[in-house]
Amino acid sequence: MKKIFVSLCFLLLSLCCLAQEGKIMAKNSLSAEIMGKSLFFTINYDRIFLQADDWKFSGRLGFFGSGGTDGSFIVLPMGIYAMYGKNKHHVELGAGSTYIKGTTSAFGLSDNASTNIPMLSVGYRLQKPEGGFFLSATASLILRKEFFFFPWPGVNLGYSF
Repeated sequence: MKKIFVSLCFLLLSLCCLAQEGKIMAKNSLSAEIMGKSLFFTINYDRIFLQADDWKFSGRLGFFGSGGTDGSFIVLPMGIYAMYGKNKHHVELGAGSTYIKGTTSAFGLSDNASTNIPMLSVGYRLQKPEGGFFLSATASLILRKEFFFFPWPGVNLGYSF
């Protein structure tokens, strides 16, 4: 067990060292997503946690809530993403899940029920290494027994810093 732990530490350390060779991309971003992994609309926070040459890896968490006479719900999309590219152009691959809790007929929920919708996505991301405006356009594969839809389009507009 100790050998495995030491080996993993050296591997992660070597990846971090590789990340220092190229341009470092702005690590944080705030954005608004329409459709995509949010299904309708969410505000997202994204953090790049590893950069190695042309590869970047990030985690994303979003939120949207609504309430009214027809019911209320919250939507929490979350996922892990890999981006490959140079300068400002990237291919984005993602895997995640969208958690929905509430009482609304839009998702077939009643009596404060919840559901989880796993998704895979592929898309294009335009983001300058130094930060500023960014855009991503994706197509997501929704992985549910009740319904299977591909591509579910999405657009994400935001600011990276």
